[in-house]
Amino acid sequence: MSTEQATLNGPQRGSPVIRIPRETLFRTSPIPLYHRLGEQLRQLIDRGVFSPDERLPSEQEIADHLYVSRPTVRHALNSLERDRLVRREQGRGTFVNPVVDRGPLNASSDQPGPRRLRQSLHPNGQ
Repeated sequence: MSTEQATLNGPQRGSPVIRIPRETLFRTSPIPLYHRLGEQLRQLIDRGVFSPDERLPSEQEIADHLYVSRPTVRHALNSLERDRLVRREQGRGTFVNPVVDRGPLNASSDQPGPRRLRQSLHPNGQ
C-alpha cells in the first residue's frame, strides 16, 4: 500500500499543511468519498492542525490538491458545518469553530426530535 500523501498548504502564510493519505480517500470502499474526506478533515480539526477561527483552504484548493470534484468537497464541508465543527461565511471562507460552539444542532432537550414529536401527537403509539 502506498504512503503517498496529498499535501495542501493553508490559505494564509504560516497556515498548516494538510496531509491526507491518498489510500484513505481512493481505496475501494462502500463509504462515499465525501464522507471519507469529511472524516479526514474532522480528524485534522480534532487533532488541532487547524486552530479555532482559522480559515480552511477554499473548496477549489482542496479539490485541486486532492484530485476530487468541488461538489465532493462541498458535501464534506456541509457535513462538518452541520456538526458545527466549521462555519461558512459567504465571500470569506470556511472557518474552524471554537470547541465551545460545537455540538449537535438539536442538543437542547426542550426541542423534540421526530420520535418525541410523533409520540406527543399520538400518545398511544397509533
